Amino acid sequence: MVRKRTWFEWLLEFLSDLYCGVRAKRGRQMLDTLMKDIRHAQRNLRRRPGFTIGAVLVLALGIGANAAVFSVVNSVLLKPLPYAEPERVVSVYQDSDDGAPSSSSFPASRDMAAYTDVFSGVAATSPATMTWEADDGPRSAFIEFATSSYFPVLGIAPVPVAGSTRLTTWSVRATTRL
Repeated sequence: MVRKRTWFEWLLEFLSDLYCGVRAKRGRQMLDTLMKDIRHAQRNLRRRPGFTIGAVLVLALGIGANAAVFSVVNSVLLKPLPYAEPERVVSVYQDSDDGAPSSSSFPASRDMAAYTDVFSGVAATSPATMTWEADDGPRSAFIEFATSSYFPVLGIAPVPVAGSTRLTTWSVRATTRL
């Protein structure tokens, strides 16, 4: 009676054969078997073109969806935020009268900044839209107003714009879209 080998025994025999040079003979047999399998699969796929097209489409959709999901997961969950100590950055919202999260007022952010035993720094922002006068006509742009403590809280050095007396910062996304 032939005893079935464990995977570890098979691995040891494989490594031994590889080391001793016996692999050349078995390698040729494995290559021949692989080529027979590929020819058989090719014949069957040629016989059923509907199945072949369906299989290719399913594989393409699966690979595309996998790449898209990984891109989102990588950018949202895996990549660290571009701040100094991103694990310490939090967003604080106040509840509106109906209990839904709502933005805080500027006086409320000043009150929060007074709690130095809770927050090491507080910055407030407010989103808005504006019209940008471009060469090809007006364009709508999303902007964000921020308090002067915004950059120090995030540990980012602001970028002054040449010829401007006010501190202005452009994002890469804004400069490529405008």
